[in-house]
Amino acid sequence: TKTRGPTIKELHPLKKLEMAMKAHKWWEAEKLPEGMKWKSLEHNGVMFPPAYEPHGVKLVYDGKEIDMTPEQEEVATLYAAVPLDGPQLGDAKVAKVFNKNFFTDFKKLFPRNGVVKKFDLLDFSKLRAHVLAEREARKGLTKEQKEAKKAIEDEKKNEIY
Repeated sequence: TKTRGPTIKELHPLKKLEMAMKAHKWWEAEKLPEGMKWKSLEHNGVMFPPAYEPHGVKLVYDGKEIDMTPEQEEVATLYAAVPLDGPQLGDAKVAKVFNKNFFTDFKKLFPRNGVVKKFDLLDFSKLRAHVLAEREARKGLTKEQKEAKKAIEDEKKNEIY
């Protein structure tokens, strides 16, 4: 039979400190068996994304621009961000199912007797153009601008907590 060593509670404070410091020396840690990537997992809590900020770009339905709530706009923008040549929309068979599933959920965001009734009448081109313009603007930022933006985002995260 194997004998177990002392539990963490039974260890001397200096021994606990030594164990904690050793835990951070990953380069000195024993090699894990083939296929094993870790022995434990430390979780620092749940992180929620920031609240959606509406951009005001309209969705076109049957040739007419329609006003959307922030929730509707967020979902429509997420769909517009899906690449037309990507795995969801690039293959006609997959796109049919993807669009059907998307529209089933998207339709629920509108009033029951509302304007939006058929997926084929939706035109996401203005939203796609907006998404592409935002991507290009992010790509065009200098390293300093990116760092400043990240600092602002980190500051906002810290304000929440």
